[in-house]
Amino acid sequence: MFSVCSADTNYHYISSYFNQHISEGFSGYLNTVRIEKSCDLLAETKMSISDISAAVGYSDHGYFCRIFRKLMGQTPSQYRHRKNSGGQRNEK
Repeated sequence: MFSVCSADTNYHYISSYFNQHISEGFSGYLNTVRIEKSCDLLAETKMSISDISAAVGYSDHGYFCRIFRKLMGQTPSQYRHRKNSGGQRNEK
């Protein structure tokens, strides 16, 4: 049986490992991976932004948009528009 203590211990181990070896916390790394995948989906599909946020693991669409803007410097809609129109913008 899976216990809460075990889950808590595993989270702390993973978080500690990431901090030591990747110089980024697990949550930050996970957000980066999710946003990178969402960029691919925004550029290559016609999926709605809400569907993309769910597909990459965000249950809250608003939170996805805030994290996307924080990491990319623009909203998902702006990113898609610039990619589809051929516009270039430096990404973080």
